[in-house]
Amino acid sequence: MRIMRLAVIMLAAVCSLATAGSKPPETFDVWLRAGVDIDAAGHVQDLQWEEQSKVHALIAERLAPIVRRWEFEPATVDGRPASTQTGLLIHVLGDELADGSVVLRLSDAQTGPTALSLAPPSYPADAVRSGVTALVVVTVEVDADGSPAIGEITYEGDPASRSSYHRKAFIASATEAVKHWKFRPELVAGEVVPGSSVRIPINYCLSQTTSVVCDDRKTARDVERKLPAGLHVGDSSAVALKTDIREQAI
Repeated sequence: MRIMRLAVIMLAAVCSLATAGSKPPETFDVWLRAGVDIDAAGHVQDLQWEEQSKVHALIAERLAPIVRRWEFEPATVDGRPASTQTGLLIHVLGDELADGSVVLRLSDAQTGPTALSLAPPSYPADAVRSGVTALVVVTVEVDADGSPAIGEITYEGDPASRSSYHRKAFIASATEAVKHWKFRPELVAGEVVPGSSVRIPINYCLSQTTSVVCDDRKTARDVERKLPAGLHVGDSSAVALKTDIREQAI
C-alpha cells in the first residue's frame, strides 16, 4: 500500500498536480533490482532493470544516468582485474513533503547474486492441522544459468513440537520449492564466483496463529537481513562500490 501511495504521489509530482497541504513529511522506502555489467576498469557498461511498476519505472528513469557514472572496485582473476556481471539492489528513500512534492535520495546499494523468482513453498498439511510453525534457512549455491543448488539447510522448530516428523516435512517442503527458484548469478570473466551463495529464510507461520515465537523469529530475521521481504542478495560480492552514494539526491 505504501508503494501504491508513493506511485500516486510520484505521478502527481511528475505531472505537476501536487497540491499544497499541512500534513507532516513522510518517508517511503523503495527498492530497485537490476543486473549490471562492470568492466575491468570498474565502470558500468550495461544496466538492466527488473521492476516493471510505474513507480519503479519513474525512479529508474531518473536513476539510470546516475548509476552509469558509479565506479566499482573490479573483481580479479589471477590477480588481474576482470569484467563482472552481477545483481544490484538499490535502496531509495522518498521524502513526501508538506506541499505534496517528493524528494528522492539514495540510501544504499548492494551487489552480488540476487533472487529473481521464488516460488512459495507449500505448508505441510499435518503442521497446519497441528498449528506448528518453523523457520527453515536455505543456503543456495547459484549456478551460471541462475539455477540453484542447495548447499545447506538449517531448521528451527516450534517449541510446541519436537517431532522429527514435522522437521522432515518442513525440510522436504523447502527442498521442493528451491527446485523452482531462479537467481541472477554473479559471473567474473564469464565464470561463477566460487562460494557464490544466497541465504533464503523461509518463515512458516500461520495467519491464524498468535505464536509469540513466530512473531519474534520473523522480526529477528528481518533485522538481520536489512532487506524487505522478497528481496535477497548474496552475503558477499566480487566487486565493491567505490562511489559514495549515501544521501545523494536523484
